[in-house]
This record gives sequence, C-alpha cells and structure tokens, in this order.
Amino acid sequence: MRQRAVAALLVGPLLGLSLALAAAPPAAPQAPVFGASADLVLIDLVATDRDGRPVTDLRAEEIRVREQGQSRPVEFLRFVSVGAEPPESTPPAPLAAALPAGAEAMIVAARAAPPTLVVVADLLTMPADAVIRARDAIAALSADGLAPGTRLMLVVLGGGGLRVAQPMTEDAAAFQAAAQALKPGFERSDASLFDLIERVRQSCDGTPGGSENAMTLAINYTIAVRLALDHTMRGLAALTRSLTPLPGRKHVVLLSAGHPVQPAAAAADVVGALCGGGSGAYASLRSRAQVDAPGLLRLLVDDANRAQASIYTVDVLGLGSDMPGAEKAVTARFVTGGGMTAVRAALRAPQEILHSIADGTGGTATLNSNDIGRGVREASRDARGYYLLAYVPPADRKAGRFYKIEVEVARPGLSVRYRRGYEWLSDEERLERETSAVVMFPGLYAQGAPELEARVEADQLRVVTRLPTRGLRFREEGEFQVARVELQGLLRDAAGKVVGKHYFFARTVDLKLTAERFAELTAQPDFEIVIEAAPPTKKGRYSLTLVANHGDGRLAAGMAPFEVP
Repeated sequence: MRQRAVAALLVGPLLGLSLALAAAPPAAPQAPVFGASADLVLIDLVATDRDGRPVTDLRAEEIRVREQGQSRPVEFLRFVSVGAEPPESTPPAPLAAALPAGAEAMIVAARAAPPTLVVVADLLTMPADAVIRARDAIAALSADGLAPGTRLMLVVLGGGGLRVAQPMTEDAAAFQAAAQALKPGFERSDASLFDLIERVRQSCDGTPGGSENAMTLAINYTIAVRLALDHTMRGLAALTRSLTPLPGRKHVVLLSAGHPVQPAAAAADVVGALCGGGSGAYASLRSRAQVDAPGLLRLLVDDANRAQASIYTVDVLGLGSDMPGAEKAVTARFVTGGGMTAVRAALRAPQEILHSIADGTGGTATLNSNDIGRGVREASRDARGYYLLAYVPPADRKAGRFYKIEVEVARPGLSVRYRRGYEWLSDEERLERETSAVVMFPGLYAQGAPELEARVEADQLRVVTRLPTRGLRFREEGEFQVARVELQGLLRDAAGKVVGKHYFFARTVDLKLTAERFAELTAQPDFEIVIEAAPPTKKGRYSLTLVANHGDGRLAAGMAPFEVP
C-alpha cells in the first residue's frame, strides 16, 4: 500500500479558513470513564428484593467488591433515579467518598435523560411462527408500561447482516410501524437450527444417499454458525458501543433462538436422531472446530460495560413450539428411539449463550416462557433507576487481560445484577477496535455520517468529505476554542477484500479557533475536509469507508465508490 501525506483542510469555504492536517497523538480521555479508567472502575448495579422490587437505599458499607477474587475498596456509591429524584422514603445512597471531577455532571445528565430501549430481532434464528409473534409483541411495546419519552430503536439481524430498521426515536408510532414491517420467510440461513432439522428430515426420508447428504448439511451448518455467532456477538458489541454518547444506562432486548456454542455437537445430535447415528462419520462431525464463545463474550461484556448498556435476552422458542410442526411426518423409530428427545435437547442448546449474554452484561434472560413482555418489562423497570458504583482497581493490570468483577451485598434477601468484568486495553488498542466496528457495521453510525465523494484525478485519490458542524465538540484553551477530528479510511476492492494491511490513510484535524473564527464556523451547517493520497496501483472499482472520530467517543462512517481508470 502506498501513501503520501498530501492533504488539505478547508473549513467553511466561504470563511476563507485553511488549516493543515497534523499527525498528532489521540487526546487523553477525561476521567472518569464509564467502564475502566486508569484510576477508577465504574459500573452500574441493579438491586431487587425477593419480590423483584427495586431497592433504592443501599449504603456503601453494605457492598463488597472483588476483582479477580481480591477485595477492592469502594470509592463511591450513588443511586441514579432516571427522570426524577427518588421518593423521600427511600433517599439515595450516600457517598463513600467525594465524587471525582465530572461524575456529578454525568449523574445529573443520566437523571435528566429519558430511558433508552433498543430491541434487536435476530430473524436468522427464528422460525416463521416466532417472527410473527415477536413482531406483534414488539409493535405493542409502547402500550406495555414504557415510561413517557422513552427512546426506542429497532435493529434486525438478518440475511443482509445487521441493519437499523428504526433509528433512535421517541415516536412510538414510527417504532411500531418498523416492527410491523418485519416479515418471516426472507431470512433463510444455513445457520438456522430449525432449517437444519427440516432439511435433514427431508433428506433422511428413505431417499438413497440421504444420510450422506444430511452430513453435508450438518457440516455447512457448523461453518455457518461459527460465522453467524461471530457476526452477532461483534454486532451486539458494536451496537452497545454506538450507544455510548447517550447519558445513563441503556437497555437492549435481544429476541433470538440463539446459536449453540458447540454447533458440531448439536448438528450431530440432529443427524443422529433423524437419520440414525453411531458411525465414525458422526464422531468426526462432533470433533469439528468449535466457536470461541468465551472470547466473543468477553468482547461483548467489555463493550457493554463501557457503554453502560445491559442486554436482556428472550428465547423466542418459548413463543411457539420447540419441535418441527405437527404436520411434519416422523418415523416410529424417531419417536420411540429417543430422536424427539435428542432434537429437543439440540434446540435448547442455544440457550447457553443467551443466558451468558444477559448474565455478563447485567440484564436478565427469559427462557422457556411464552411471555415475551417479561424481558421488556424488566428492562423498562430497570431503566427507571440504578446504582452508580466505583472502586479502585489494582495498579498492575496487564493489557489484553479480562478482569472479572464480583459484587455482594450484606443485606439478606437481595439480588444484584451488574456487568461481570472488563478488558484492560490501551487507548490506541481501544480506538482500533472501535474503528474496526464502525467499518464492519456502518449502519449503526449513520447519524452524523459524513457526506463523502472520492475520485482519482491526476494520479491522486481526492477524497472530499463534509461533516456536520453540530457534531464538533469544542473546549476552551485560553483564548481559543479547540476541537479534534480523526479520520481513517479503509479501502476495499470490487470483491470486498481490504486493500493493504491496515487503513488506507489516517489523518488528524486539529481546530484552534479565535472567538471570531469560532462564531463564523459554528454558524455554518457543515465544513469540508479534502484529503489527497496515492490511489491503488491496480485498475478497477473500489469502495472507500471513511470513519470520523469526533474526539468524544462519537464515531460516524460514510461510504463512497470510485474507479481507478
């Protein structure tokens, strides 16, 4: 990959202001940082009594925190009542120590912000009847006890990947309309366990070669699940990360049948039950490579922790049958030989990942229940109030290691939910992960996305982007207003392959404006940045993804095609 640092920035062309792109290190994050910073680890905690009612009067001395099994001192504890102060009969928990700089402002913003509820419909794993029930239940959410002004968002996992069906809105009618547009029958996937059962059943109906064909179907299924689970977990992580700029705790409800963490074993059970098993071929199928579910779960938990996002999972199998439809023909051997039990067990295997996601992020798991509203009601209830807790971490943390968190309360009869850990990464590594997520899931970052044009002129790739001025976040530095925008470009060829080993270019824009120039710039709706770089050496069509980091954790992405003649 060739790069030449030829770049220019034009801010508000009518202003006549021109600045050079500077290669500068990322700005240091302002403490405190939700999740894990150099000085404090901040988590939110939900406490309930035996009847599931929120408990709002916990005291810091009632709480014990352990990281990696070692007790850690609690720095402060504060109850955050969203939308209103707690009732006088249940005053907020007192501080164990003075709040660090910036924490009080975060708490005030969280209290004033409306609740946030994001529903994710995993259509790839749902049988048709579950899609219909889930669709109707999602559409009815606004009438199911949601707080007034709740921000709603609908995300779909389907054959086309992850897409935002309804961006964040307070318009319940728009949310309902997006939910009603969900339809079954268009998301057929090799990763669907229901589809595997039906295809294997049809294959092993006595047709010659049916067992061999079933084995091929099972192998394709295990490969598809590995890819689908990886995409789903990374997509959920990117989703929670995209919610970071919103103040307070966010609540994500995942409607899914899940994916087995050992897909080869589940596929072998299905083939053995429907076709007859016991041969070396089935043993070989069971031994195929498994999914790195623990690693993916750590990634998701860490990103959810930092974003203050908890995930509430709902197993859609509880909405309907856990077996193929009654109209499907089954053999006597299947019923009397344990095949039905084996298939039921395979269909329940995906519940493990749903439970782990909810437990690791501080949500709840609704399994083996027809009550889809339960998960939503619990999310809505938790959105009304939670504790913000901070503790002092050890000083010898190692980059790339996941640190487990345990929280206990001394008061009998209480249950607590919280995020189970965090991964300690450098600022550079975290920015790299965040930028990669934007590239993989640009639809999550469409708000504030730059207008983008790319073309090759005079042996140079000229990239022109316009960013909304309202997206800039300035801070005072003496008599100047200062802001930073970091831009990274990733290039793909016509086959979708990334060009080069890393980003095609990376630029940093530092704005340092006088009061007069600041007023002129902010009066404009957007500003323009022009970047020039050496184009790809091979002729053909390419696609450029430009990721803009506004310097305060908010990322946006734009895409543009171009051709090298």
